[in-house]
Amino acid sequence: MTAGVTQADKRTGSESSRVFGQAAIVGVGRVGGAALQAISFALIARSSGPASFGYFAAAYGVVVALQAVVGLGLIQTIVAHRAAASADQPGVKPPYEEGVVRLALRMSLLITTVVLVLIVIAWLPIQMTQGLKAFVPIIIAWGVVDNYVESWLGLSLADGRVYENALATVARRAIALGFVLLATGVSGDASLFAATGLLVGSIAVLPLVVWRNHRYVEGALGFSWGPEVARIGGGFWVNSVAVQLRNFDAAVLALAGAAPMVVGMYGAASRLVTPFRIVPTSFAMVLMPHASRVGRAGARRLLLPVVMVVGLSSMLFASIAALSPWLIPTTLGPAYADAVPCIQIVCIGLVFASVASQFSSLLQGWGRSSLVAVIAVGSCVACLAGLVLVGTLDMGANAAAAVLCATFMIQAALLTLFVGSIFRETEQHR
Repeated sequence: MTAGVTQADKRTGSESSRVFGQAAIVGVGRVGGAALQAISFALIARSSGPASFGYFAAAYGVVVALQAVVGLGLIQTIVAHRAAASADQPGVKPPYEEGVVRLALRMSLLITTVVLVLIVIAWLPIQMTQGLKAFVPIIIAWGVVDNYVESWLGLSLADGRVYENALATVARRAIALGFVLLATGVSGDASLFAATGLLVGSIAVLPLVVWRNHRYVEGALGFSWGPEVARIGGGFWVNSVAVQLRNFDAAVLALAGAAPMVVGMYGAASRLVTPFRIVPTSFAMVLMPHASRVGRAGARRLLLPVVMVVGLSSMLFASIAALSPWLIPTTLGPAYADAVPCIQIVCIGLVFASVASQFSSLLQGWGRSSLVAVIAVGSCVACLAGLVLVGTLDMGANAAAAVLCATFMIQAALLTLFVGSIFRETEQHR
């Protein structure tokens, strides 16, 4: 009995070092990809002008939200079930778990194909009646193809081959940047070239990703539909959609009647600081498969790395808040000096957001995705409703930031309660 416990402790104890190493690799890939994308967007903005770039940025944001909607939580389902399949016997994949992964990959290909066919059929009449920009169908096609790429990369993530995820991220963004540079060189339509680059990047990476991973799941190439898999992924799907809906916060504030200056200050605060969430979200990304692998029995071993990453994130956001009175006027100009308190409030909220992202991943890995989804939806609705109130009553940018902060605090508190109950239950059975 003692030897068995010791072996279990050794298996779960090694998770701490592995999760940190994998998070670092994923983080480097995501930072690299984000930097390349930032350069691409800056070049598009410079060559297209504010109006055209605003159209492109809005379309990009809508497509990212649509990725979550049409994805049905399949990517997260693949990661969770693939990791859980190797929990006890790394070389043996249980038939049920393996079947879920296989069917999810086939469903992802079916969704991708259906959407691409609909784009081809519907684009011409829509273009003739609505006059949309030429890059719109291309960027929509990129969204679904990229989802399919991420579905296959879910196997890499679950199996611990995270360097494949990092390389694929950087490669896709590098190809997109290459197309944007080409547009500037030939004086072409930067938005059209950028959308094409995004699509070509995903198409170029796809066969390599499939070739690297298809050997691990037989029969995953094909079309299928499984209501059971859609039901399993429901919690992941709802959570993903709720997370994306939060990105419409500035738009909701504007539609509620807030002054343009208020929307600008709040938008600057939330958009400038949010990219720094790459640190906690990269950790959360690799935490879920580890939580699935070790199960609730290994919960105690994952607590230390979670606490450490939350502490690191807190130091990062505290530093940004402390430096913002000097940094913001220096980098953005004196016109944004009034955004400093707003940014500081958002930084406080993002500390709690980092807690929420870690505990969400733990609970999802332990099979509580529906609970995470309910809390995420409640937090999202509360945030958007609060912003409507702020905009309607013209309460200002600081009040809007306070709403964002408060909803992150409530979300983190609720998730902490449920994670704490699981830890207590685990300790009682030790």
